[in-house]
Amino acid sequence: MDDCKEKGTLTILCKAVDEDTVQLSRLRQGERIDGLAGPLGLPSRLDHLRRAVVVAGGMGCAKAFPIAKKLHTLGTEVHSLLGFRRKDRVMMEEDFRRVSDQLIITTNDGSYGKKGLVTVALEAVLKKDNYDAAFAMGPLFMMKAVSELTKRYHTRTVVSINPAIVDSTSLCPHEGGRLFKTENDMPVYCVGFECDGHRIDFDEAIRRDKTTHYMNAVSEK
Repeated sequence: MDDCKEKGTLTILCKAVDEDTVQLSRLRQGERIDGLAGPLGLPSRLDHLRRAVVVAGGMGCAKAFPIAKKLHTLGTEVHSLLGFRRKDRVMMEEDFRRVSDQLIITTNDGSYGKKGLVTVALEAVLKKDNYDAAFAMGPLFMMKAVSELTKRYHTRTVVSINPAIVDSTSLCPHEGGRLFKTENDMPVYCVGFECDGHRIDFDEAIRRDKTTHYMNAVSEK
């Protein structure tokens, strides 16, 4: 999954769940789409880390891999933990293997790698090693569990929150999808961002995420 600047290529990992992503997944060589914008936002702060653990669940691998890859190029010791439901959901194993000093894969049903949740594997490595930082990308409930665990081990944790898209721009005026809260009740806009996992109010974030999905479903009817 290496992009090629010389050839002008960009790798996109998407899950075909709606009309747009289904059309994207069906594109063949030579076909094209218009209107692709990026990169957006500020780059991740990855300098001066001696050892880091990168935790990804499912499609969160798409966001976690660039982090692991950049850390690897900076000389950071990278331990990558990837969690999936079952063997046929495993993705990007070889990509992560190339940029990780240690790679652990877990599946909920034990059909591949270690059996159990990725947080079980995370606690095992936290007991063994000290990390300058942890990075978590995946479902909100997974990032919540990771953040609660790393907080006990005093490990700085960065999570990546998906945009809560209601009006196709991520800048929606609706209360149901506009804000996430941190522990001191400071709102942060849901345009997709990296944040201190120990400060996010994940229960509120999960509630708003469910509300946004409901609003999207209603708007499509």
